[in-house]
Amino acid sequence: MVYQLIFFGLLTLCYRTRNSRKYRMLAYKWSLFVLFVFVGFRYEVGCDWTGYEHNFNLNFVEHMTFRELLSVGELGHWYLIYIVRAIGLDYSYLNVIYSFIFFYGFNKLALRQNNALAFLALAFPVLVVNLPMSAIRQAAAVGFFCLSIVSFIDRKLWKYIGYILVGALFHKSVLFFLILFPFVRGGFSRKNISRAAFSTAPIGFLVLASGAADDSIARYSDYASEAAGAIFRLGMLGVAGFFYFSYMSGRWKIRFTRDYKIVHLGSWLMLFLLLLYPLSSVASDRYGYYLIPIQLMIFTRLTLIARGRLKNELILAPYAGLVAIFIVWTMKSNLFMICYTPYQMRLW
Repeated sequence: MVYQLIFFGLLTLCYRTRNSRKYRMLAYKWSLFVLFVFVGFRYEVGCDWTGYEHNFNLNFVEHMTFRELLSVGELGHWYLIYIVRAIGLDYSYLNVIYSFIFFYGFNKLALRQNNALAFLALAFPVLVVNLPMSAIRQAAAVGFFCLSIVSFIDRKLWKYIGYILVGALFHKSVLFFLILFPFVRGGFSRKNISRAAFSTAPIGFLVLASGAADDSIARYSDYASEAAGAIFRLGMLGVAGFFYFSYMSGRWKIRFTRDYKIVHLGSWLMLFLLLLYPLSSVASDRYGYYLIPIQLMIFTRLTLIARGRLKNELILAPYAGLVAIFIVWTMKSNLFMICYTPYQMRLW
């Protein structure tokens, strides 16, 4: 199967280039480009292909005023559809644009890591396959959230807020992460924790008022098997968060001071979403995708932090876990078979 070949190909590149930064970076750049083509130029592949194609073919967008478009929600999505239609291109090119947005943001964050190729390889089986190959609006939001993570690391408050607001033009669920704004320039003081706590209510109201929560539930509640699969994705997040606090937190604070705060906060949110799962598997799963880039930061830094007799086992554990989950999913899931197979591509 093509998906398994790509995943194992990426893992093989990680292994073969492990001792050469030059060849590892070259492999990363080519792999990123190949994945962009693979994702962006797919044809009739992905669980949401039909739904988004129906949106694209609606004629009402061209006849709506700007104010009316605002009432529809996710203005960036509809305005992008308007532009693509105005140029005279068909729906498949909308996916190319969304793929570019996702990988652009992803690349900016990946280049900040010690091993961008491993960061990309570990992202493929869950983040890449589930978002830019299906849920393209949230893929765009995650792409902008990756840019906001970079801004958080650089202590650029307004850029952090700005990227989240732009991402909300495509999927309003990303607005939730505005609660982290007090920590961009400040530390874990009581004052900043209080600010974050008090901002939760108005931000939550904004998300609910926008209809983002209802839209997510309406869009995904029919996919019972995908909701069931959420326990594995959230389980991996929970393991990453727990392992960070129990093994990596102190060393991370010393070695990686610049991104310590965002990883620390992200790890708390990973554990929170795991607790949220019994109340709403759909909501916890949707928000979990935003935390996967932080999870990948934890996994790839293991090569620099792991110590002791079980060092190699700890480094390989995330790869082994994702391989097991991916093989079971691609071979046993009826939803995967319906949505992603057979893979087809159209380059024109």
